[in-house]
Amino acid sequence: MTYSKRKYHKALETLVYLAENENRHYWVLKAIYLADKEHLHKFGRQLFDDSYIAMKDGPVPSLAYDIVKCARGDGRYTFTDLEPKNAINVPDRFHIYPNRPFQSELLSQSEIECLDSALKIVKPLTFDQLKSLSHDEAYKSAQQDEEISTEKIIESLDNGKDILEYMQSK
Repeated sequence: MTYSKRKYHKALETLVYLAENENRHYWVLKAIYLADKEHLHKFGRQLFDDSYIAMKDGPVPSLAYDIVKCARGDGRYTFTDLEPKNAINVPDRFHIYPNRPFQSELLSQSEIECLDSALKIVKPLTFDQLKSLSHDEAYKSAQQDEEISTEKIIESLDNGKDILEYMQSK
């Protein structure tokens, strides 16, 4: 799959930002999902337009996870622009660490606020609690290992109908 440079840079910077605040890999990826949902709810758009896969333990942001796997050395994608290993260190399947400071100019204030909000939610939770939280209606609408429809994610929001109308009018 080919990703735009802008989308890739935002995804990578999101991972750096989250890794500065939370080193557990599963929590970082779930924070992206929750932040995306909040940003959709408040502003009618995703953080970096990632797609989500309904994996066994919950929704997984596809591009972000590809970057993590590449940084860990087991991804099938090669990113030549801003090599992930320069930005994040993923020594195993459980942890992610920043290799450099977060570059704030790549994310908007609203995106950072939603990431912070998601971090506050995920940090105190156990694995099982976070898994349960992320197995929402949008997740349940997809088959395991298949993409979760962005429309289903939006429909799971209390203002989903308004967001869908807004997005269709653009």
